[in-house]
Amino acid sequence: RPMVARASELWITTDYKNLPEVKLLQHYVQIDTSPTTGDEVAGARFLADRLSEAGIPSHIEQLDGRHANLWAILEGDDPQALVLHNHIDVSPINPSEWWVPPYEGRIELPWIFGRGVFDMKSVAIAQLQALIDLKKSGVRPKRSVIFLATGGEEYGSFLGTQWILARHPELVRRFWAVMTEGGTVEARTRSEIKYWGTEYA
Repeated sequence: RPMVARASELWITTDYKNLPEVKLLQHYVQIDTSPTTGDEVAGARFLADRLSEAGIPSHIEQLDGRHANLWAILEGDDPQALVLHNHIDVSPINPSEWWVPPYEGRIELPWIFGRGVFDMKSVAIAQLQALIDLKKSGVRPKRSVIFLATGGEEYGSFLGTQWILARHPELVRRFWAVMTEGGTVEARTRSEIKYWGTEYA
């Protein structure tokens, strides 16, 4: 639940609600991409639109109507690429577990509440912003970068990660390293905090 800041805590001094990246995450969370009631294609189009605004072309692969994979490549000197991987889908909701509408993306400091905020739309937005910032810098990276958003990660990755691995060897051959879920902090309360390292392969 929302918390009152302590005098020693500095998070209250930041206007999180008006940060562009927070607003971007909020909009992404408001798109239902669950396998039961949602549409991964809508999530992929949201990401594609942000990439397009930054002058980065992307490719959306639509599967079985509501499933989708998306990738965008920022070419570097080396075609072997660092892959920023995230998944578009979110777990189905149980309304009884929510005290706010799960797809509202409500901000009650210090939290943002919404299905997929933690798993893993916040990571997707961080990766998206990193790619966009790199593009805007005008610097050609030494190594290429691939932004890869897959569907069905939790419920049948045969249409997501497994599909990419099996059906797109030309893309997979370029994978140098993959950064995916991990590297975030789960903080339920001040005393219940968990840490994970960044996963790569």
